[in-house]
Amino acid sequence: TLMDVNKYEHTNPFERTSAYWGRLYIAVYFGKFEYADKMDHLLTTNGLDDQSFPFVTSVPFLCGLMASHRYRQTKKKKYLKMLRQRKRELKNMCDQKGISVHYLYLILRAEWKAIKVGATSSALVDTCYDNAIMHARAGNHLDSAGLASELAGKQLLRRSGGKDPRIRGYFTQALGFYERWGSVPKAKSFREEYGDYVDEDRVRKMKMDNSLVGQIKSIDLRDQSQEHHSHTGHTQDLMSHGTPGNGLAQSVSDMISKGQASKDPTARTPSDDNARSNESAESAVDDDNMSQLADSSQ
Repeated sequence: TLMDVNKYEHTNPFERTSAYWGRLYIAVYFGKFEYADKMDHLLTTNGLDDQSFPFVTSVPFLCGLMASHRYRQTKKKKYLKMLRQRKRELKNMCDQKGISVHYLYLILRAEWKAIKVGATSSALVDTCYDNAIMHARAGNHLDSAGLASELAGKQLLRRSGGKDPRIRGYFTQALGFYERWGSVPKAKSFREEYGDYVDEDRVRKMKMDNSLVGQIKSIDLRDQSQEHHSHTGHTQDLMSHGTPGNGLAQSVSDMISKGQASKDPTARTPSDDNARSNESAESAVDDDNMSQLADSSQ
């Protein structure tokens, strides 16, 4: 099948690493987190130490999301440790190499907060997700903006049992981003799972409205306000069944590069520096002592 990686076991390291990476990406975006866990293991044990920018920035993010979901599924604290480690890796990239991955860090931070304090500080968790969505959207990272919106909606769904009216706003926004991103399979999958919470009229408006290209507006999901979104010309499907195995990972690589704003990866703006300043105390106030996360189950 398309997701089978056994045939790459004895291929050259670059081809093998690309196959693992592409399937990790797809598994996370389609919610196949047990499979993503396997790909993370294969990348760690049998993959190439690829230092390219898309690889070193996307792998911590994807593995962090896998870990957050696997922790919810299994309650094994090794996944909580993994999420914390991956979050810190992205934070260090922001501090040392520029702010271009700040939106990825913010998504993992929101997931961390949802797990650690979601039951007692729901307003803080909501703010973390909104901040992640805003930064992903500001950089025209439509795939990540969609994913952050989806995660925010899922958090409310878990918390309220489907009764919070904001779920509809987040899931509608998520589908709108996925439609604008151009991923037909992801949009189809999302509709099948969360279609009852989606306002299709608003999604169509979001998909067609190009009137505010390049402009960023603050997000306020609490009043269900109508929003306009940055335009992207990207129309490549996330997963094409007509694509050979090698092409799959290349397609993912192409989409990552196309989904990012066309600018210097390490370029900073004044707002970026303000964001870094606001997050500078992250390690001191956001993380628990790792001795509390000891877990005998592996």
